[in-house]
Amino acid sequence: DSVLHKILPPSRYPSIVWIDPDGIYRAFTTRADLNDENVRGAIEKTGSLKALRASVSSINLKRPLFIDGNGGSGQQMLWYSTLSGYSDRVADGYYLMSADSSGYAIAETHKPILYLIMLAYGTGPFYFDPGVLADHIRLPKTRIQLRVKDPSRLQSHTADGVRMTDNVYTYQLISYKPQTMQQLKNIMKDDIQKYFGLETKWEKITKECLVLTAADTTLLGDNRVEGKPSYSFKRERDNMYLKNVLVSNLFGYLIEYTGGVYNEFGGYPLVDETGYKGGLDIMLEDVTGENYKEVFQDYRKLNKAMSKFNIQFKLAKREVDVLVISDAQWSN
Repeated sequence: DSVLHKILPPSRYPSIVWIDPDGIYRAFTTRADLNDENVRGAIEKTGSLKALRASVSSINLKRPLFIDGNGGSGQQMLWYSTLSGYSDRVADGYYLMSADSSGYAIAETHKPILYLIMLAYGTGPFYFDPGVLADHIRLPKTRIQLRVKDPSRLQSHTADGVRMTDNVYTYQLISYKPQTMQQLKNIMKDDIQKYFGLETKWEKITKECLVLTAADTTLLGDNRVEGKPSYSFKRERDNMYLKNVLVSNLFGYLIEYTGGVYNEFGGYPLVDETGYKGGLDIMLEDVTGENYKEVFQDYRKLNKAMSKFNIQFKLAKREVDVLVISDAQWSN
């Protein structure tokens, strides 16, 4: 028994081993394939064993199914979700891949848990250039509250300026049927909680916020959106032009490209109280290609640049939705 078990480990009981009249091993199947037609084909060498070997090959349930031929090529799969640690054979990056004309796949490589959470719960719209997808906008840290025993496990670390790899992960999610990005993100949220032993919930919390107000919205544009948002400079004058830029797009720009006060745990959530639904068509004076990052990183400097249009950020307390992250009860 020990010799046979080592040579032909059964994947289930009973398991059927097919050996042809020449004593050659041909297939490993379940009893469902033990019927008159297959037995006759095995004895008469009519080719049935070849079909068996192709469709019901030996599988190892302790290894990933449909990978490296373990159960087939993967054509039977409906969903595929994996989590892995760091690998120097995988490049850092993120991918929102089009599965076909109406579906997507998600792949995030070498990211800390917090980053994965921020992506899963982030919402658009945010378009800056053709290389940036609205679906990749992240939930800012200003809208997150950590209530876990060990917050450090959710974030990446550096030592002597070098990133440590023990707290970074690669997550991949593929649907083999068309899905929207929001459908995939809902699956990603469940996976994150399951894989990392976390619970998440939204709570209304009063916080100090950066509230954007407008004294006269007629100065902001014609309240329409007539194309893709653009941020451009006129070299002959030191001005930056915003065209068709939604307020939500401006917020996304501040969060994704500026960070700092807009995207740190000690920063301020952004709140829109302008009531303006169209695209901003404004010119920011004295904002150039050289200093725009400095201006956008400091809301007071940004206020000065926008003052001509009576649109301003102010610090004020507001009740906002905050994602609370805690350890799952079952993981304690």
